[in-house]
Amino acid sequence: MRRLIIVPDGPLWQLPFQALQTPRGTFLLEEHALSFSPSIAALAALEERRQSRAAQTPYLVALGDPIGVDAGAPGLAGTSRLRAGSARLPEAAREVRQLGQLYGTARSAVLVAADATETAFRQRASQATVLHIATHGVLDNSNPMYSHVLLARDSASGNTGPVDHFSDGRLEAWEVLDLGITADLVVLSACQTARGGNTWGEGVIGLSWSLFAAGASTAVVSQWEVDSASTTSLMIAFHQARLRPGASAGAAEALRLAAMTVMKNPNYRHPFYWAGFIAVGAK
Repeated sequence: MRRLIIVPDGPLWQLPFQALQTPRGTFLLEEHALSFSPSIAALAALEERRQSRAAQTPYLVALGDPIGVDAGAPGLAGTSRLRAGSARLPEAAREVRQLGQLYGTARSAVLVAADATETAFRQRASQATVLHIATHGVLDNSNPMYSHVLLARDSASGNTGPVDHFSDGRLEAWEVLDLGITADLVVLSACQTARGGNTWGEGVIGLSWSLFAAGASTAVVSQWEVDSASTTSLMIAFHQARLRPGASAGAAEALRLAAMTVMKNPNYRHPFYWAGFIAVGAK
């Protein structure tokens, strides 16, 4: 299976290359593993970073279905991971719990609901080789560095101390810059986390850009508003592909295999359900 590395520019970052159809009537992703990079120079630097971490023992830190800025009301379940509101994401909780089982209790830390705080994420991020956040994503078109994913406020976990921008549950792109991420892979299982400000020659300025600036090698991020249930299926299959005994699949190939699994479900055959996420950065 050949890997295609795509270096889009400007608005081409919004084009779902993975869902393009070939002359053979297949989707491009069915024939090739696709990954994206802001530039050839960035790709070379991120590959070098990834190779320097090749000997790391996998350790997952996963957060899902946090009680967000507007604490979720019981009984309200969101089908999309786009906005905060009051909708909870039970599929996201199931997602990270199952990932914890895949990695094993000795190689994972899984936090859900009131435990999935921004402070807890900051405390545990340095332990991880894989960071996975399953939550709502909020895109700020006017100022992409304020785009964010929602985590729980410290107050949701019973912490009575003052809440500031480090603990308010909004993990914003500008805050990510100072995290000092040592994880090889970061997965933002939320809506529109691949989007931001399109800068000619520089790629997308936003959450994915911040992850690389903070130290990540590869990011799996979304191009549009994703369905919560199909995203959970996709993400579980993605990690399974990466963890198979003897598997050497990078993020791009694992994402291809996961999409192939999801599209076998007749309810999820449309690209909306399996093509929303892309792998950006190193293999």
